[in-house]
Amino acid sequence: MKAADLSYRPATYWPSAPTVEQLLSRIKGQARRDQARAIMESEGFSGLSTFIAQQSLSEDDRARWGSIHPSLMGGEYLPGLEDNQVEIARISLKSTTGDQISVRATRVEGAIHYSVMDEYETEYILPNSETMEPLTLGELVALLDETNHPDEGQENFDGLVKSHWNFVGNEDARPYGLLNAIGFVRVESGFYPGLSAHYAQEAHKWLTNRIAAYDADYYETIDSDDLAAVFRRGDAYTSLDNDFGAQLIGLYMTGKGAPLDIGQAVFWAQQAADAGHSLGQTLLGFAFAAGNGVPQDYVEAYKWFNLASQRCPQGQTNEDAERCDALARLMTAAQVVEAERRAQEWQTTFENRGR
Repeated sequence: MKAADLSYRPATYWPSAPTVEQLLSRIKGQARRDQARAIMESEGFSGLSTFIAQQSLSEDDRARWGSIHPSLMGGEYLPGLEDNQVEIARISLKSTTGDQISVRATRVEGAIHYSVMDEYETEYILPNSETMEPLTLGELVALLDETNHPDEGQENFDGLVKSHWNFVGNEDARPYGLLNAIGFVRVESGFYPGLSAHYAQEAHKWLTNRIAAYDADYYETIDSDDLAAVFRRGDAYTSLDNDFGAQLIGLYMTGKGAPLDIGQAVFWAQQAADAGHSLGQTLLGFAFAAGNGVPQDYVEAYKWFNLASQRCPQGQTNEDAERCDALARLMTAAQVVEAERRAQEWQTTFENRGR
């Protein structure tokens, strides 16, 4: 993934001809904004309804919209944009109510004043609240990473993005939990096209470091007399109903009862995956996502999670689909398309075997 250009500086936050993304950034509700973006891509401006395109909803419309699902309310309770104010970045959280954090710039007497707003009237403490020209991407990243929450000490709050990775990752430090942490946060900007790419790179570093720390803790604490512990290494090493292949994966993964051999663990996971077992496919997804026993490859990880998600029984939470969503935040659109193509190609070949 190409490094984002941290020196990039937009010419102005108030262009005479705003881009589509800059226009969309005026829609408060994130779900409506995402719908508007999809409509614009397929139908253009003519496909937008007044309901979707308006900046703020009336109380009645907001109540009806929220009655469909609480997550649709994300952003709808943000303060409206003031005159000469624009949103330069948004952080979307995958919480039940889809909480949103809006980073704004306001033109005041030739200067630019910055503020951070959420739907709870939190008075965030910014490292720099005013400049004479638009921020560079690097300066915007510093603002996001160094902004503090008034109810948290700086040592406990790691900025507007990473603090949420840490919170969710600390709740579940297994590989799946760490992927969930990344998928919990989405960063976008109509003025900084490199912002999402920057945090995708940061997420990659964060994930790699946290998985390495988890591995170290796991191998130090595993009880060799507790075979169940072999299968506790995240969902990636869950028992296949204690069948032989799963036990081999666990033994080779831990070095308890067999030589430590990640390659052998991946080998047996591959056998299960090739036979169409969803857990084997999930195992490979984790292996490629973490670079554990194989080169790190998000496209292959997405492919195997995608295949496993197709085998999820109806009525059960499709955790592998959620893993795909989390990985997609770290990938380009072209990589996601390629991963889905590979999954479809594998599935077609698999189905043809039985004919």
